Amino acid sequence: MEENRTEVLNSLIAKREKEIEERVLDRQYADSWEQSAQISEDIDNIQEEIDALKQELKFDSTILPFVKDFIKDICDKDGYYVEEPLAYDDRISANTIVDAFARYKKELKTFSSPEEFSSFEDFLNTELCENVAYDREDELAAALTNSLKNKGLLDDFNEYVYTVMGYSCLSEFLYDETDYAGLRVDLDEFIDKTNISLMFGTASERNHDMNCLNLMFGEDTRNREDMLNNAFTYLMYQQGYTFKDLANAISTGNGNKFFKSVREESLGLSDYQGELTVLVNAKGRNLVNLLDVIARAETDKTFDAFVKVPKDAMVGFFNEWSGAGAMFDIVPNKDMYFPVSMVRNIQLDNLKNMKYEYTVKDVYAMSESAWNSEISLADDETNKEMLESDAYSMIKDSTPADLKVYADMLDRAIKEEIEL
Repeated sequence: MEENRTEVLNSLIAKREKEIEERVLDRQYADSWEQSAQISEDIDNIQEEIDALKQELKFDSTILPFVKDFIKDICDKDGYYVEEPLAYDDRISANTIVDAFARYKKELKTFSSPEEFSSFEDFLNTELCENVAYDREDELAAALTNSLKNKGLLDDFNEYVYTVMGYSCLSEFLYDETDYAGLRVDLDEFIDKTNISLMFGTASERNHDMNCLNLMFGEDTRNREDMLNNAFTYLMYQQGYTFKDLANAISTGNGNKFFKSVREESLGLSDYQGELTVLVNAKGRNLVNLLDVIARAETDKTFDAFVKVPKDAMVGFFNEWSGAGAMFDIVPNKDMYFPVSMVRNIQLDNLKNMKYEYTVKDVYAMSESAWNSEISLADDETNKEMLESDAYSMIKDSTPADLKVYADMLDRAIKEEIEL
């Protein structure tokens, strides 16, 4: 445990005073006038050091507590001086977040192990604060100066910081001697509601160029089993259903709302490629934390976490490459939980991430209410439960034999549907 600063200074003063006593005795027994003069000079030097230590001790009991209290009052509980919006339109744009997110993902790839990861919140704060650091620290210094002046402590403060302590700038003193931690942007205030189009795809879907949804429900029976490991399959299992339930709903045409909406959605997908897509929103730290876990899952293949999508969110099949898609009319019967490792693309406020890419807004011209459901991260208990679920096992551990059985079920069901 670090020694109390006051105790250290008192100990040094006592030690130096003891040295003076010893040197005074030495002077009494000096062999020559020159030796006596040298000892006197040593005593004067030690006394000057004692005076400086006593001055530092005095300032430590007056100036330092005042400055520590000032920092505690003006900064947040973690010691950060917080940047807040100054006007109604003083916000961080989606463009800024998208660009920072791309740089953050590149930085994560330079780390040799997950333990080295920073967080997207820290990364974004660092980038944003670089633009305002000088102005904000000048503002902090001015506020501190005014407080010291009002208490008649400014001259003592300057002597203490720059002469006694030997600091060359105020920020170094604040970092070293107080709980000041630096600048931070209030992300909850600066980041408004942001529309998110979240596209999902399993590793198998990506290997099949995102053709699985179309071919899973199509009339072509070739290699259907290769198409069954996909984001819809995961959702079906997460909602509590199986392939047997799906096959029965298709063959009879008598499924519940979920299966009826899924079948209509699959028939509306007019192109070979397609991906399960949800329309949601997030703001502030919720958005930043969402992007953080998505980036981590991309970089660290041993990491996964789940996002909660409310059951009233718009869900459907979409093709961002050709601008095709169905009606976004899938009707879940309960809230949806998706693993972030299954996130294939994310569009913020309908901004494109690639040159050849359509957004949901481009294609459907939907109103803002389409993104009315707020996404959130699942809690630890839910994460554990979902990692052990049949839905997660389906996309991670399904065997070719199982998939062949499910494919045969669907083959028969689709043939029977055609005959209806």
